[in-house]
Amino acid sequence: MWYGLRMSSQADPDFTATVWDLLRSVSRSLITVTALAYAVWHLGATVHEPVRLGLRVWFITPVAVATIALALYFLPKRLLAAQVIWLTGIASIIGLALYLFKRPEIVFLSPLLPLLAAITVGWPGGLVAEGLVAVLVAWLSLRPHWFPFSAPYALATVAVGAFLGALGWAGTQPLLGLALWASHYLEQAAEKLREAREQQAELKQIQEDLILANRELARLSAGLKAAHQAAEEAR
Repeated sequence: MWYGLRMSSQADPDFTATVWDLLRSVSRSLITVTALAYAVWHLGATVHEPVRLGLRVWFITPVAVATIALALYFLPKRLLAAQVIWLTGIASIIGLALYLFKRPEIVFLSPLLPLLAAITVGWPGGLVAEGLVAVLVAWLSLRPHWFPFSAPYALATVAVGAFLGALGWAGTQPLLGLALWASHYLEQAAEKLREAREQQAELKQIQEDLILANRELARLSAGLKAAHQAAEEAR
């Protein structure tokens, strides 16, 4: 979404600013949802499994807190930087959780990265995130001593990531096209409004000129009438 709007040069500046604000609002909502989801997971892990999971969770929490805080800090000023920090933080959390817990189920969270990147940044971000998923899967395949991660699971993870990335891109492209379409017709409507106002001003000027002309005609008519009366009296 960010990339598509950035590449568009036809959008009206005022309308583009509105869309940027909308993108910031969407990004803030996604970051907030991510923060709430992690908070729920953190509380669940530390309360129900304080010994087996709690200590390892506390190694991940500072990364999550720093990611969310930095993303929200840069969001009002640097939208792309905030999105990159947020996505990089999620990837780091997934990688750190894999290293600490060594559970294959965590890998299946990685296909969410291409989806979120395609929605927020655009198809280039989705491609980069999909590349990260492929690298992560290849890296895990070289470490069978951590946990068994067979080739079908690896291929399925990469395929799901590509599908979700394409789904996110396909879902945002019509919205971007609709925004550009609305911007085009909004600009046309503004141009028609300016033309109508100019015509109204011209009509008002013509009306004022006609009023002045009528007054001048009335003055000339009165002068002719007075001259006619004076000629009559002279005769």
